[in-house]
Amino acid sequence: MSNVTGWWIGVVGGALALGSAGCGGPKEAKVDDVNALPCKADTNKSIEAGKASRCLLSADVEVGPYVCEGGKMFSVYADGALKDCYLKAPVTLAGVTCKEGFALHEKGALRRCKTTAKATKDGIGIEPGNWVTLSPAGKVRRLETSVPQPMGAYSCQGNWNYFHENGALAQCELAQPADVGGKPRAAKERVCFDEKGGVLADCKALVIESFLR
Repeated sequence: MSNVTGWWIGVVGGALALGSAGCGGPKEAKVDDVNALPCKADTNKSIEAGKASRCLLSADVEVGPYVCEGGKMFSVYADGALKDCYLKAPVTLAGVTCKEGFALHEKGALRRCKTTAKATKDGIGIEPGNWVTLSPAGKVRRLETSVPQPMGAYSCQGNWNYFHENGALAQCELAQPADVGGKPRAAKERVCFDEKGGVLADCKALVIESFLR
C-alpha cells in the first residue's frame, strides 16, 4: 500500500481500498480520488466536473468502513463522500444492521438500507428484509415490507408506510381490512394520520417527498 499526496490505494480482503489516509479514529466513507474507482466504461457511468459520480463497479471497493460489491452500482456526492452502493458484508449503523442496498446522507448518516436483523428504533419494530429510510437525524421515516407487519395500531404491508419525525405513523398501506377512524377500509388501501394520530380525510395532505429526504 502506498501513500500518494494524502490519499491511498490498496487491497483489503480482496477489495480495492480508496480513502483518506487518516490519523486514527473511524475511517471516513469518502473517495479522495474518484478517478481511481474501478468503474466499467458503459452507459451506467455518469461524469460530473470531470469525475465519475455514478458507475457500475468492476471490482469490490472498500470505502472507509464499508465494502461495496463489484458488479453493482456505486455513487458518490460531489465531494467524493459515499452516496450509495451494495454492501458485500453486513454493517450496523444507527442501530440498524444493513446489507445489499445501502445509502448515506451527505454527512455520512444512514439514509436507506435493506436490513438483516430485528431492531426497534423510535418505538418502531424493524424486521429482517425490511427496507428502512431514516432522516438525517436518524429518525425512521419509511418502512417497506413484503409481508404484513405491525406499525402502530395497524398491520401494514408494501412500500408506502411512512412515519412522522416524532415516530407517529403517517401513512399505512393496510395489510388487511381494518376500521380506521370509525370507517371500514379495505386491504391495500392507504390510510394517513397527523402527528398526533388523528386520521386524515385525504392522504394528499401529506407531502410524501418530505419523508424521503
